[in-house]
Amino acid sequence: MSRILRVIGITLAATMLLAGTAAAAKPDRYPSNIEGFVLTGICDFDIQLDILVDRAHAIDFYDRDGNLVRTEYTGSIWIRMTNLDTNASVVMNVGGPASDVYNADGTITTTFLGLGLPLITNSDATKGNFSFLFSAGFEELLATPKAAGVSWDICPLLSA
Repeated sequence: MSRILRVIGITLAATMLLAGTAAAAKPDRYPSNIEGFVLTGICDFDIQLDILVDRAHAIDFYDRDGNLVRTEYTGSIWIRMTNLDTNASVVMNVGGPASDVYNADGTITTTFLGLGLPLITNSDATKGNFSFLFSAGFEELLATPKAAGVSWDICPLLSA
C-alpha cells in the first residue's frame, strides 16, 4: 500500500509541476492585423501593397521565465501589389506559414515555409523553406543561412 501511495504522490507532484510550468508559459494567440502600405526601394518603382484577405494569426511562445522565444504565423493572407507608375498589379497568396525564433544572442531567425514575401531581404517571393538571420529588432539582415525551394522576383511581374 505504501508503494502505491508513493507512486500516486509522485504522479500528482509531476502533474502539478507540469501544470505550473504550462501555466507560467502559456502562449499568446492574436490576429495579424496587417494593413496595406507603399513599398519603396525594392523595385525601380513604388509598389502599393493592399491586403485583400487576412485570416492570419500569430502565436507567441515563452520560456519558463516568461521570455519570448518563438512566434509562429499561420493562416491565409492574400495581397495585391500594384506598380504605382503603370497600375500593373499581381494578386498573391503569401500566407506562409512562417516563424521567428528569438536567439539567445539577441538575433532573430525568421523562417518562411510555403508561400512568403520576405520583402525586407529583396524583391523575391518565395515558395519552400527560406530562413533569414536578422539583428535584434529586425534592423539589419545578417545572413541567409538556409534556402530550399523556388523564388521569383516580383519587379518583372509588375513591370508590364
